[in-house]
Amino acid sequence: VLPSDMAILDHEKLLGIVTEAGEQNSHAVIMAKSLGIPAIVGVKGALRAAQNSSSVILDANSGCLFIDPSPVIVEEYRRLENDSNKEVHRLNKYRRLPAISADGVKVKLHANIGLISDVAVAQRNGANGVGLYRTEFPYMTRSSFPDRNDQYILCRKVIESFDGPVTIRTLDIGGDKALPYFPVPDEDNPFMGWRSVRVSLDNRDIFRTQIEAILMAGVHGSVKLLFPMISGVEEVLACKEVINEAKENLRRERIPFVNNIPLGIMIEVPAAVQMCKFLAQEVDFFALGTNDLIQYMLAADRNNPLVNKYYNPLHPAILQAIKYVNDTATRLGKGVCLCGEMAADPLCFAVLLGIGIREFSMVSPFIPRTKAFLADLSCTQATQIADEVLQMGNSKEIHNHLINKIQQLHQKKLGD
Repeated sequence: VLPSDMAILDHEKLLGIVTEAGEQNSHAVIMAKSLGIPAIVGVKGALRAAQNSSSVILDANSGCLFIDPSPVIVEEYRRLENDSNKEVHRLNKYRRLPAISADGVKVKLHANIGLISDVAVAQRNGANGVGLYRTEFPYMTRSSFPDRNDQYILCRKVIESFDGPVTIRTLDIGGDKALPYFPVPDEDNPFMGWRSVRVSLDNRDIFRTQIEAILMAGVHGSVKLLFPMISGVEEVLACKEVINEAKENLRRERIPFVNNIPLGIMIEVPAAVQMCKFLAQEVDFFALGTNDLIQYMLAADRNNPLVNKYYNPLHPAILQAIKYVNDTATRLGKGVCLCGEMAADPLCFAVLLGIGIREFSMVSPFIPRTKAFLADLSCTQATQIADEVLQMGNSKEIHNHLINKIQQLHQKKLGD
């Protein structure tokens, strides 16, 4: 399943997704998570084993698919469903509560969205705002590039839906995100090829039109502008040139627009990690895009099941890189938001909070659970945990240590 498929499916009728190919870290699976749709990919022989009349149980939590399950398994999953409903009921109160740690530190939890249907899900789960609006997904539902007015209307609708800020990322196509009406050359390694901001800067008219629409929509609420896959200062300066061209066009047409819009870049390329102190001089904030940062730093294609075991968010190099970027941004007075899948993983979240990150963006169904987890975790405890794991050089050791620490915290809570 491609992101373009997810963009055009009827989400109201979609109960679950099972595919024979694909990888759990793909953008299509991330889109499904954001909508609360369970998905399992890479299930070999699923189509051959299942018939139209088959009954199935899809357990995306464990990655298990049961075709025509026995009565014993059905009964067990009815029990699990009942337990899940109780947990959902327990978490309901956190939807409207602020995200505050056990020692009273406020944390911002935003939503990652891609489609207009994500907005209601984000609102329902109590998102502060939008930490990452993936604008390429609406492009996938069309047969041609949307014009400026269409983009303006869509951005305005999203901005007006939230009291908090909406961070809009410019077009990020390439890799596994293709547009049917915009052919790109075949490449041996598309994830490291002509994609993202590189495509935008080589198609300045398309890029400028999108920025004009975002600037126009910015007068209707709090908005930030985010550029993806930046690897050096030269790219940021080129993006700023396009912003100035867009502003000049809007002035000439006497169209209202937001003039002072906060500018940010995705930190998802290893070069951006090393260059962050120089990049910070050109922007207002960083968005740590850990999904791509992990695959680029560890040379592990997130869509390749053969190297899935090497795609590890708790690899020491990843944690050290995140700490370096956060420390540098804090020292230079720049904001940092972590908006990868790491944000919704409790083990990772504990370390990230301890590293000092106070703003996260995640698929919105995970926001209530993260608020509940945060309410039982103090920043002092998280800092101690982070200090300990940052001294470790082994991923497995880090993982086991975090499991033990979280279990100790849980047992302490039960004891209290």
